[in-house]
Amino acid sequence: MRRFGKAVTGGVGLTVWAVAAQADMPMAPFIGWTRIEYWWVIVAAVGIEAAAIHWLFAVDWGRAARLSLVVNLVTAGIGAVAYPFLGMFLYPVLAPAVLGLSSGGLLVEAGVALVFVALFDWLVELALLALIFGLALRWYRALGFLVTNVATAALLYGALWYAQYIPPLKEDELARIESVYAEEIALVREAAEDMPGHGYYGYPWIDHAWRAAWVSRAEALEFYDLGFGIRVSPSRFHVMYVNDLHGGGWSVTARTQGDAVMIERLTRDTFPDAVYRYQVVRDVPGARDEPRPGEDPASVAVVGVFKAP
Repeated sequence: MRRFGKAVTGGVGLTVWAVAAQADMPMAPFIGWTRIEYWWVIVAAVGIEAAAIHWLFAVDWGRAARLSLVVNLVTAGIGAVAYPFLGMFLYPVLAPAVLGLSSGGLLVEAGVALVFVALFDWLVELALLALIFGLALRWYRALGFLVTNVATAALLYGALWYAQYIPPLKEDELARIESVYAEEIALVREAAEDMPGHGYYGYPWIDHAWRAAWVSRAEALEFYDLGFGIRVSPSRFHVMYVNDLHGGGWSVTARTQGDAVMIERLTRDTFPDAVYRYQVVRDVPGARDEPRPGEDPASVAVVGVFKAP
């Protein structure tokens, strides 16, 4: 996730960051203006719009490049002021629909924000080209420039996707984990099977005596960590508890995910050894999508963390 914060474009990057920061969107910490790693996205976006101005409005390349640079700088300035207010008004309205897509997530919210950024920038830039710089508008020019703005937004989205891409675990590595940690994995699976009826919505959310017994068994097997979680509904986690005996700051460097199992390799700079996180999620049959306190949640999760073999 750390790399995600370095992906940014010029005007688009600044305005998306403004929306996120003011609307308190989860992606705000990950779209930064001051740490520009993907500088080529800025150059490419300005170049794409320069080419569009050249071909659509029949102006020479030099003027097209200058116009592209100017309109992008202007939309960056306008967006810094306008997008925070638009974000504050639109996010509460759009959030339910956005969070319903793949349970939300950084890329889902970034994608929705970029759609509005592209539309807003398209309107502002067309107005600048026509009213300030005197270029003649035609319907096909407006449509072509809309496609151009969508393309530059898609370029940013691609950079954001690449920045947080996590490769899958290799088959031999996965086989080694399942072989070395067969007993530990069996415990995680057994705990997940036994957890329905011991995890609830509301307080207390878990039977602590039950949890302590499983933690004791995990310690006997020298687990690096053990955690339990419940999900209130298919789109909303209520709580996830991980002991985190060795502190935070982990980065996921590889991940394999199935319908009910997720296996991740975790590393961090301050700890020399990698660890593996093995998570099992089990749906609770008959549970309400939005339970009342004391009722079963929609699903439960058990997370075991082991040192690298």
